[in-house]
Amino acid sequence: MYGVNIVTLHPPNRWRLDYAGEEADEVGDYRLTSLGRGRTRLDMTFKEKYKVRGAPTRKEDMKDTNEIWDRYVRALQRAYARSK
Repeated sequence: MYGVNIVTLHPPNRWRLDYAGEEADEVGDYRLTSLGRGRTRLDMTFKEKYKVRGAPTRKEDMKDTNEIWDRYVRALQRAYARSK
């Protein structure tokens, strides 16, 4: 599967991902919010448009997305713990 990712930075706390691929297009908006006391929240919203038949259902897509981000969270937590 081939595609192009374009990331546009909006300092100091936002960025946008535009993805154009063979099977789908996607837009992701990311925003960091300070929660004080050294804590930060990351909010993400995604919009996908599939171009193929047999695309995953919304439920299947959410399940896959959540599994991927759960792995990212664990990796980030491990990296943070090693840095302390």
